[in-house]
Amino acid sequence: MATRLKHIWYVSFEMPRAPIGGKQPYSRKTSTFQSEIEAKNFAKEKLQNSRNVNAGTLNPFLPKRVITSAQIYEWLEIPLSGESEDHSRKEPPSFRTLR
Repeated sequence: MATRLKHIWYVSFEMPRAPIGGKQPYSRKTSTFQSEIEAKNFAKEKLQNSRNVNAGTLNPFLPKRVITSAQIYEWLEIPLSGESEDHSRKEPPSFRTLR
């Protein structure tokens, strides 16, 4: 039996406003992803239409990561583990890690 990978990351974004008189049932929407790179790619797409994009890891995965809309651009610029990076010039990320 094949093992199914679980979704670990989420990206939540504000939906575009409905035209005047139109009904919009939800103001935010959340999508889940199996990897951080999928979540980052989706967040980049959503930032084209929405200023308010958040991301993070789902429970019960540890360490818990929360990336607020104020931190999203910094998160998108940081290379994923396994990518080369010049550590001598960069400061460590300031994302909240909950334990």
